[in-house]
Amino acid sequence: MIERKHTLLVEVKEGAVVKIYKIESGAQCRRRLIELGFRKGEDLKIIRNSLRGPVVVDIQGARIALGQKEARKIYVEEK
Repeated sequence: MIERKHTLLVEVKEGAVVKIYKIESGAQCRRRLIELGFRKGEDLKIIRNSLRGPVVVDIQGARIALGQKEARKIYVEEK
């Protein structure tokens, strides 16, 4: 059995392509993320991720900037 490693979105390095594993947040934040395209199983590429400022990702061909607080609610797994 292959064990997959789940990490927080804020911990992923720039240029990596990952798959969304789960979103742990309240209903309002979860709904907003889903409206932006953040769904379980969706692929995304990390465009910009520094220790400060927003995490910029490419998801479904769109670049989305998430605050650090939002990005800490998204767990991803390596592809």
